[in-house]
Amino acid sequence: MPRHPPSCGPYRMISWNNGVIRLAKTGNAPRTAPEAIVFRVVPDPTTRALKLARGELDLIQGDIPAHLVPFLRRRARIRLVARPSLTFAYIGLNLRKPPLSDRRVRQALAMAIDRKALIEGLFGGLPVPAETILPPEHWAGVELPPYPFDPDAAERLLDEAGYPRRPDGVRFTITYRTSTNAERIWLAQAIQAMWRRIGVRAKIESLEWGAFYARIKRGDFDVFSLAWVGVRDPEIYRWILHSQMTPPRGANRGGFRDPEVDRWLDAARSAPTLSARAALYRRVARRMHEALVYIPLWREPVIAAYRTDRIRRYRPSADGGFWHVLSLEAAPSQASASGQGPGSG
Repeated sequence: MPRHPPSCGPYRMISWNNGVIRLAKTGNAPRTAPEAIVFRVVPDPTTRALKLARGELDLIQGDIPAHLVPFLRRRARIRLVARPSLTFAYIGLNLRKPPLSDRRVRQALAMAIDRKALIEGLFGGLPVPAETILPPEHWAGVELPPYPFDPDAAERLLDEAGYPRRPDGVRFTITYRTSTNAERIWLAQAIQAMWRRIGVRAKIESLEWGAFYARIKRGDFDVFSLAWVGVRDPEIYRWILHSQMTPPRGANRGGFRDPEVDRWLDAARSAPTLSARAALYRRVARRMHEALVYIPLWREPVIAAYRTDRIRRYRPSADGGFWHVLSLEAAPSQASASGQGPGSG
């Protein structure tokens, strides 16, 4: 990337050295936007939080682990803000082979997961339960009923599907693939324990990100946990569900096949009106939910923390970007300091 790219936007780059990017306001920025912004690259989230607490940064956003949330909330001059994002977390499933090819098994796994307990226990109560990729308020969104937490019903479904408990209490074993990210491992371990209660043994395989994602992209898994980040276009449903979009052509990694869904997705591309497209995508979302192509989890929050002695008000954007810096309100003492802008982590 060039170190001095041309700009027609609200800011232009002044310098980029040693992980520090300095931006200056242009005539295309709102009058009230900060005169200057300095981004400092601080890879470790704990270090970022400490720098914010010490006043070395004014604002941090994104990759704020749940275990740091109480620390930031206790700081007198720090305000933590969170909002539901466009990042949809889910458990992917291999639909090509037993036992996961049986919808009753997939439904049992979904009903054995206590999402409320995971949200409160692992993520500080910040994520919002979600049933599909697009939020209901999206122009192609739809309200869908959640799968209830019901371990007893899950056990009955597994019995009905022909997977009784063996003498050791185990019905079958699956491999759960995840990355080496600490929060992803904690999530995998918590879900592993919940599935164990209904007689399903999940072996966790934690891989470095590149190796993990390479396997997921080629469909080499039983189950895995991932998230779709910042999705706004309902064409995502074609990418992940159409029978022609199996790897390497697309992201139908679980091998879902439904001729009717294919027809709806094809028709949506040439639908004459936005409302006609929306109706087709809503059908697709309902079918995806019924078939349990994914086990839905939640919308991950966008979390930001800022110093109230430097910034009066800030709200992150739902896609995790920094566009809302343009409407950031500096604290009175900062607003009067000419040429000063917020430093971001």
